[in-house]
Amino acid sequence: KTSDTNYSTASLSNSTNSSYTFEGLLKNTKYDIKVVVDGDKAGHTGTGEIKEQQTTTLAGTVTIGDPSWSSGSASVTLSTTTNYKIKWKKGASGDWSGPVNSGTTIADLNHNDIVYAALWDGTNLGDETNKTILDENPPKATITVSTSAYNSVKISVTASDDESGLADTDTYTYYKNGVVNGTATTDNTHTFTSLSASTNYTFKVKVIDKAGKSIEVDKSVTTPKKPSTAKIVVSFNSSTWTFDISSYVGKSWSALKGINLSDTTKTRTLRIMGQDEVQWWMSGTEGLEGFILTYKSNTTVYGSFPFSTIIKDQTYYGNY
Repeated sequence: KTSDTNYSTASLSNSTNSSYTFEGLLKNTKYDIKVVVDGDKAGHTGTGEIKEQQTTTLAGTVTIGDPSWSSGSASVTLSTTTNYKIKWKKGASGDWSGPVNSGTTIADLNHNDIVYAALWDGTNLGDETNKTILDENPPKATITVSTSAYNSVKISVTASDDESGLADTDTYTYYKNGVVNGTATTDNTHTFTSLSASTNYTFKVKVIDKAGKSIEVDKSVTTPKKPSTAKIVVSFNSSTWTFDISSYVGKSWSALKGINLSDTTKTRTLRIMGQDEVQWWMSGTEGLEGFILTYKSNTTVYGSFPFSTIIKDQTYYGNY
């Protein structure tokens, strides 16, 4: 019995053994033990008693391994070199689970969870140990420019996290020249608008994970020159044909229709006049589609391309 309770009878009775092990006792507890010997040949009874025999704690330790991450959650392995089993719980106020054998893996753990474990002898828990589950590393991210116009740039972000996973809210924060331009949780693309033509910008994204760790990556982009509202002007002898460039973007120059160049013995000129007064022209005496279109400024030739080249806005600025 303990000092403040009545004696309880051991499960063993009527034994001729002179030794006995009391099991199922509480650790670190003082017990009074009494032995009654009766039935001698004379019919006498004898009693022996010892006071305040104190039990100890469980000898040995339990180890909680380092967390292993997969798909945003962690797992740890519990182990001991003793013959005891192990009980465990998540959080100081949680209920104990188990007992389990050494080598058991505890899964579905999150960043900042605390795992507690202790040896178990069937009655008593040994000394507790614990480990906090931590996401130690920031996410990974790369940034690419999807489209670039004179007044807008669209970027795409490829991000991942090998531990706790990307954050559930405000995963992405987008910056233009250091100023926040927008946030998003799942949208890994962002379009920066109201930009100026021919201007250098630094676009940045910050990506965070569930542990609050972050990575920042940026990209320097120079917007192209504002497209010309050009007209295509074809001059042949005294005849002139004018085409709106917007109707021919994405088509070959040879798609121009309605031009009468039946007289192949004379020179004809294809001229494109834009708002910046850049001129392209070609001339010659052979068939129209065999011409090379040449870009000149005064008498200096800056470049040329086949007449079958696809028409595009950037054509008028020499970007090929």
